[in-house]
Amino acid sequence: MNSSDIYPLPSVPEQVTANWLGKVLGQNVKCLELTRSVLNATASKLFFTIEYPNYKDDEDRPKHVCIKGGFNPAMLATEGFRELLISAYTNEAKFFSLVAPTLNHISLTKVWWAGVRDEQGILVMEDLNDAGYTFGNPQDVWSVDQVKAGVEQLAALHASTWGYSYEDYPWITASYEGMMMALTDMWNDQIHGADRPPCPDIIKTSRERTVNAIKKHFATKNPKFMSLIHGDPHTGNTYLDKAGNPRFLDWQTFHIGSPFHDLSYFIVGALSVEDRRANEVAVIDHYLEALAKFGGPSLSTNDDDVMKEYAKATMAEVKVP
Repeated sequence: MNSSDIYPLPSVPEQVTANWLGKVLGQNVKCLELTRSVLNATASKLFFTIEYPNYKDDEDRPKHVCIKGGFNPAMLATEGFRELLISAYTNEAKFFSLVAPTLNHISLTKVWWAGVRDEQGILVMEDLNDAGYTFGNPQDVWSVDQVKAGVEQLAALHASTWGYSYEDYPWITASYEGMMMALTDMWNDQIHGADRPPCPDIIKTSRERTVNAIKKHFATKNPKFMSLIHGDPHTGNTYLDKAGNPRFLDWQTFHIGSPFHDLSYFIVGALSVEDRRANEVAVIDHYLEALAKFGGPSLSTNDDDVMKEYAKATMAEVKVP
C-alpha cells in the first residue's frame, strides 16, 4: 500500500469511501452505509456500517465504526476557532497512534486506525453505541464508587507516563494552556453577548482578574508532579460499560501537566457537593493507592505538597462560560 492510497486524508464526508476505508483497515470493503453523522461539534463523527465480501459474524473485523476528525469546513471557517480545532483533531489522532499502545492498566476505546497529515487527524474507532456502552452526562451526579473507578483509570494513565517532559517528548503539543487563554479573548461575546444568560456584575467586570489568576495557576505548578494527562476529564467525556464502570474518551486536549489537574477536575465535576465534602480525601487516597499499584510514585495525603497541588488544581474548573 502506498501513502498516496490514504493521503491526503478525507476532509468532507463524501471523501470517506469504501476504497479509502479498505486501505486504512487493510481489508477488502465491499460497500459502506453512512447511518448517522454529527458535524456541528468540535470534531465531526461519521457512523458507518461496513459490508465485506464473505463476512462472518465471528471475524475480528469491524462491522460498525465511528470515523472521527474534521469533516465540516464551515466549522474550520469560524473566526478564532481554526487553530483550536486543528489542534484537537491532530492531538487525538497522535494520542491513539503514538501514546495509547504504551499505556498499561487503562481501558481505551478500540481504534482500528489513526492518522495525521497536514491539518487533519482521523480516527477509525468502534461505534460505542453499537457496542452497548452508554455515555456520561455532566448533569448527572456520580456515586462515590463510580468516581473511585474513574480515578483508577486516571491513575493508570499517570503512572504509565510519570515524569514525562516536553524535552523528552517534543512531538507532544503543549497547546492546552494556549487554548485556555485563547478562550478568554472571546470574553465579550461569551459574557456580554445579547444571546448570553444573565451573569452577576462581578463576573461581567472580572476579565482581567480571571486572566491573571489563570496565568498564575499555570506558572506555579509543582514540577515534581508531572505526567501525561487527559486535560478535560469531566463526566461528559466518559462512557460506561453495562456494569457502570467508566472509561475516558475525547483525548483532544491531552498534554504533559500536573496529574492533579485531572484528579481535581474529575472529582469536583462528578460528585455532589455533599459527597465531595464527606469523601474527597478518601477518593484522593484511593487514587494515590492505584497510582503506586500501577507503577507510579508512592504519595500520601499527609504530604503537604500533594494536598497543596490538589487544592491549586481546582483552578482547572475556572472556565470562560
